[in-house]
Amino acid sequence: MFETYRNINLDEDPIIVPKCGHFYTLDTYDSHMDLKRVYRLNMFGKIVGPRPLDGSDEPADGDSVKEELKIKNCPDCRAPLRDIHRYNRIVKSASLDEATRRFCISSNIELVGLFNEVSEAEDLLEANRGDFKRDLRTRRVNDQTTSTALLDRVKRNTGLARRLQVYVLKVKEEEQPYGKVRQLVLNAERRKGTQSNFVIDSSMVQLGFRLKGQLLFFQLRWADLWDRHEISTDPTLPEDLRKTHRKAILEQVKKMWIECGTLVTECQSAKMEKQECEARIYQAQFFALYRNKLISERETRTRTLEVVMANLDIRHAEPLPQEPIPEDAGTESLEGIHESLNHCEYLCRKLPGTVGPLKDRVGQARRLLGGGVFYAPVSAEERRLVHLAMSAEFSSTGRWYTCPNGHPVSKGSQPS
Repeated sequence: MFETYRNINLDEDPIIVPKCGHFYTLDTYDSHMDLKRVYRLNMFGKIVGPRPLDGSDEPADGDSVKEELKIKNCPDCRAPLRDIHRYNRIVKSASLDEATRRFCISSNIELVGLFNEVSEAEDLLEANRGDFKRDLRTRRVNDQTTSTALLDRVKRNTGLARRLQVYVLKVKEEEQPYGKVRQLVLNAERRKGTQSNFVIDSSMVQLGFRLKGQLLFFQLRWADLWDRHEISTDPTLPEDLRKTHRKAILEQVKKMWIECGTLVTECQSAKMEKQECEARIYQAQFFALYRNKLISERETRTRTLEVVMANLDIRHAEPLPQEPIPEDAGTESLEGIHESLNHCEYLCRKLPGTVGPLKDRVGQARRLLGGGVFYAPVSAEERRLVHLAMSAEFSSTGRWYTCPNGHPVSKGSQPS
């Protein structure tokens, strides 16, 4: 208002003196700091209560898009105004935004590194499987080193699998900056026996890192289990050793199949359709391997029984009874997996730019489901494109949000 301080009633509009020493009146600083965005004010400009941090109760300001809350600087010297307690809510909210941005960047860097390691592990298994099987054939049938060599190969990626699980736990929602603040508030309320209307900015809680980390874990487990399946079906291995590995594969594949179903539901809730499609593909692959191995086991037992009966000169007028496939891998589940892949094809048509490239993997899963034995890992070119997309995803320095489909984006990021 270009008034002199001698004309201002300091009892009604006192001055604020920050550490830099450039003082202004309370009304001036309130306007400069945009106080009305974080507190409700009465008609006299007095604070009557806090507004939710998710912006749902911010005052209308025409059709303009509001900037994110940030720590303002002194109008004279540009020194950050962090030391004025009246504006702590603004300062802390801006600090949370900055912490979330750092979380996004560091989590993505780690995710890219893990993606590269999983890709290299998958390539290595594919590249040296033939040599490994030929080496096993040269050993004596009952050589203990055969079992040791197989176990060493099975455990090769155990450390990487553990690090993927640690990553998934580290980036879950409760460990993110806003999640930790929410937990602190809830703990304080429990201690005091109170309940507030505290609401965090849900757009700042990133779901993608945990889901993508879990998918990387499934990618590694699939590569390991498929490799073990390919080796354990080699007829030159001792039958007791093959049987032991077949049983272990069945147990682990079933576990992965069930966990993939859980991830599908989580991706649907987060509206992350690309990750949902990937989870459905892995679910179908694990189910196909589980079901096909059950069928193979049944056929093997039937042939063994026929040989025994022939040696004992026992004849049956009727065909031998067939052991049924367990309920959880029966026709009903098979139809459900086919329906799941149908939904994947729908997503590929709906989102050709993001989900469309997964169409070939959907077809491959169908072939496995039909009893096919061919499987090809993700190509080097596909991995290169994924790596580039992941590396560029968090190059912006703006505030991070979640788009309607659940993807973390920033104001300065480029559309993909």
